[in-house]
Amino acid sequence: MKRIMIQCRSNVKKNAIRRESINGVEHIIVSSMTMPDNIVMNRGLYPAEEINKSFHTLERTLAPVEHPSDNDGQFLSASDPEAIHNFHAGAFNMNVEKEGNRIKVDKYINVQEAQKTDRGRRLLDRINELETSNDPRPIHTSTGIFLEVEPMGEVMKNDDGLEYDWIARNMVFDHDAILLDSVGAAQPHQGVGMAVNDDNEYEVQSFEVNAD
Repeated sequence: MKRIMIQCRSNVKKNAIRRESINGVEHIIVSSMTMPDNIVMNRGLYPAEEINKSFHTLERTLAPVEHPSDNDGQFLSASDPEAIHNFHAGAFNMNVEKEGNRIKVDKYINVQEAQKTDRGRRLLDRINELETSNDPRPIHTSTGIFLEVEPMGEVMKNDDGLEYDWIARNMVFDHDAILLDSVGAAQPHQGVGMAVNDDNEYEVQSFEVNAD
C-alpha cells in the first residue's frame, strides 16, 4: 500500500491554555482536539477503529513550532536531529486520549527551554497575545501522521454523505506541531504534496479540520 504523511490542523482556543509549575519550572499547557472519527479528507476515510488503535502513538512525541522541513522544503520527522535543532522549542505532547469522537492532546511548553530559541520566544509572545489581546492572531496546531493508503474498488460515502475512494490504515503519529506562520493554509478538500528524498518518498498532504 502507498504510504503518505498527513497534517491535520485545528484551532487553539484562548480558554484551552493554562500554566503550571512542574519540578519548579513554569510550563504552558495548550489543549486541543483533532482527528474526528470517520472524517473524510481528500477523498480518504479515517475510520474510528484505525484512529482508536493508533492515537496512543502521539503520547510523548515532540511538538515543534511549524512542521519540520529541511533547507529544500522537504518534510522531516520531528524526531530527526535537524528538525530538533531547528524547530524544537521545548514543547511535547502529553495526556493523549479519546474524548467523544475526537483525540484530545495537551502540548506542554517548557518556558525555560522556549526562551532559549527565537522560535520559542515567538511562541511565548503569541501565547501571551492570545491570553491578553482582544483581537489576537489565531494559533493552530497540526498533527503529523504517517499512514498507509488502501485503495477502494469503488466510490463510497461516510455517514455525512462525503465520498471517499481510499481508506487510511496503520497510522503512526509523528508529532503535533504548533503553528505560528501557517494558519489556515489548507482546506479539507485540498492537498499539498511534496516528496521526501529517502527510500520511502513520502507524499505530504495538509488539511484543516473543524475541532469545535
